[in-house]
Amino acid sequence: MTNNSIPISTKWLLDAVGEIGRSAINSVCLIVCTKANSKGTGFLTKSGHIITNWHVIRDCNVTEVFAISNNGKRILFQNTKSGSGLES
Repeated sequence: MTNNSIPISTKWLLDAVGEIGRSAINSVCLIVCTKANSKGTGFLTKSGHIITNWHVIRDCNVTEVFAISNNGKRILFQNTKSGSGLES
């Protein structure tokens, strides 16, 4: 790995999981809602959607939510959809 901007422990993890595991790790991101000061894990799907738990974005509109990819890139959203009845 030549990227010096990620922690060494992350580099070790990426090396240890191999090519297949690396693609799974690359689909995980951090979801942040600035209004509610909430954070959670998000998962990028093949269709380009990011899925997270409703409680992470519950009190936020689309302009108050963003994701941070595993390489530190900030991702803004065009819209959010929620299904509060899906979470117990």
